[in-house]
Amino acid sequence: MADTAKPFSLTYVTYEPQDTVGLLLCVFTLSPIFIMVFYATLIVSRRDILTIYITFGQLIGVAIVIILKKYISQARPNNWY
Repeated sequence: MADTAKPFSLTYVTYEPQDTVGLLLCVFTLSPIFIMVFYATLIVSRRDILTIYITFGQLIGVAIVIILKKYISQARPNNWY
């Protein structure tokens, strides 16, 4: 896969050029970035405390996931597909 994989231009997520599902999943991996831009736009435009709480809640959730991943550090299986 690494020999023919093509990197997605916005990130370094690779996908096979003929794989439409792979391209869709590459775009899907960018959804946290899109959501954060959406939250920032809402905070600036609405200046609502609830939107700020939602944003901080999501950031805290992401931080917890990162900490748990580092703490558990279980290796991925070699042949998962």
